[in-house]
Amino acid sequence: MISIEDLSDHPYLVPGIGLLRWQECGHPPEPTDPQWWTDATGREAGRHGLPKTWVAIDDATGGAVGAVGLGEFDIAERRDRSPWILGLIVAPERRGEGIGRALLSEVERHTDTTLWAATGQAVGYFRRCGWEVAEILSHTTVLMKDTILRRYERAQLFFAAKDYSVAIGLLEGVVADAPTEVAPRELLARAYYHSARLRQAERELRWIVERHPTEAYAHLMLGRTLQRLGRREEAESWLRIAAALGATT
Repeated sequence: MISIEDLSDHPYLVPGIGLLRWQECGHPPEPTDPQWWTDATGREAGRHGLPKTWVAIDDATGGAVGAVGLGEFDIAERRDRSPWILGLIVAPERRGEGIGRALLSEVERHTDTTLWAATGQAVGYFRRCGWEVAEILSHTTVLMKDTILRRYERAQLFFAAKDYSVAIGLLEGVVADAPTEVAPRELLARAYYHSARLRQAERELRWIVERHPTEAYAHLMLGRTLQRLGRREEAESWLRIAAALGATT
């Protein structure tokens, strides 16, 4: 298990994170001195305002296995955009465990505006985490990611316009980043339903009713989904629950 913490609360981890960043990035044209990376990490470990850094801590060992920073800007050509992801790193032996995604999600949880990132080699990774390519410069690719709330609001607009495929793409990212929130998961289930992706709709609706048994509309939608799947007898029990909770249409 890992915990995501504010690095300013764990300053003893700064050298380890600096070493991870040097091992990954410490080659020309970037600085090659390990101490430079440690000093930069220390400067980015602010408690209030920017820059600041979050660290992924292995609960068993207490050691740092990853980190991500957030600063006002990253590349000089785009100082008009802010804030920027800085120094995302995961220990090589711990990659593939979702640590990088957890770090990015923590940054998103603490911001209420569009985030930016610049990378030369990790474009595919950022895109898998729900980021969009905003611009390709001669030496780097600029990516962006809206806040969870803004993506949810955009998804609602596409859903209302019956553009379910776009709504699904947005909502899948929202649900991945905010897995405990019911409203976006329910809207995702509805978008799946209207796109005839009934097995996926069933999966999301079952998640809701198992954890929130008083969500009447989710029971109703689950019953309707099972009806369309031809499982009418099973559907009736969910429709009866929905009716008992006051959802009939």
